[in-house]
Parts: sequence; C-alpha cells; structure tokens
Amino acid sequence: MFFKYLFTSFIINKITLKNRIVSTGHAPMYARDRLPSDVHLYYHAERAKGGVGLIIIEICNVHPSSFDMINMIKG
Repeated sequence: MFFKYLFTSFIINKITLKNRIVSTGHAPMYARDRLPSDVHLYYHAERAKGGVGLIIIEICNVHPSSFDMINMIKG
C-alpha cells in the first residue's frame, strides 16, 4: 500500500489531526479590507467537510518588500 499512513491520526505539538491530508496556503483572493471574509469561512468550511486534516488558510505578506495584492490578508 503506497499511502498506508495517509488516513491515520497525527500529533503536532498538542494538536491531534485526524489524518495527514493538508491543504496548503494559497491566495484565493477573498479578503476584504485586508481581513478574512465570510467567503473565506465558506470556502474553508467546504474543504473541511471533505475531510482535510489541516488547512492553512492563506499566504500573506509579512515583509514591507513583499508583493502586495489588495485582496490578500495582510500580515
């Protein structure tokens, strides 16, 4: 079996994830006024329903020289 651990639980620090499936951070461009929006909530709630063990909601700018986009969460 190629992925025998994929659906087993996993502990990171004190948090137990139900599986090892991860949705990585990306930029769906749903931020409003540089903050997460209701669309973010819906988008990630639907992903969670699918069984993802860990969701990283978004990449964001953390340095002044970072490329800035208006519909991204501002760090």
